[in-house]
Amino acid sequence: MAATHWTADLLDRMRHAGDPLGDAAIAETYQLGQQDQVRQTLLGFGRNSEAVPAGLPPKLQQYFEETAVLLPWADRAKMARGHQLLGR
Repeated sequence: MAATHWTADLLDRMRHAGDPLGDAAIAETYQLGQQDQVRQTLLGFGRNSEAVPAGLPPKLQQYFEETAVLLPWADRAKMARGHQLLGR
């Protein structure tokens, strides 16, 4: 992977990039007025290995389902090293 140079132009473009699936899930949660219910539900959602709680708004449920699998470029060895570093 090529080195990234953090130019003002690159940062400006990145400031306008979002997470369409995540943004839609949050927007729906607020449109339905369920932000407090979702907050309480997710407080008990402690680990990534747990099942996604029932009763979430549809787009938030979809978000969890679609993001449950690591993307092909994810490097598990680097993730493990990062986890060890943060655990020190």
